[in-house]
Amino acid sequence: MPGFGKNSYLKNPSYCYECATSEWLDGQVCTKCADNCRQCINGNRCSACEPGLVLVNGKCEFCKVNGEFFNEDTGTCDACDASCDKCTDSSKCTKCKAGQGWLGKKSTCLPPPAGYFLQT
Repeated sequence: MPGFGKNSYLKNPSYCYECATSEWLDGQVCTKCADNCRQCINGNRCSACEPGLVLVNGKCEFCKVNGEFFNEDTGTCDACDASCDKCTDSSKCTKCKAGQGWLGKKSTCLPPPAGYFLQT
């Protein structure tokens, strides 16, 4: 019989039961992790999040701050370019900060040139 994992228990003398990845072992009962947790330590503490969420103090959250985006490569909330209020990555703005306007294909924000103003 294979050894016990931290998320398994002996169901009867000859069968070891292991909980699914998105469950945790509560005594001898597999219990679903909290919403948005891909893996958890217990019902209140996530150890890995669903895609698009970041792990903050054991909870899975969306990037909340304007000027940040979720970086899929690192699993962190990273800063947008300084001219962006919202973005999809560090250099692709989806909303410019006040006093900034679109340059070209609506991905770069810049202040208007001297003598010009932004149209609203």
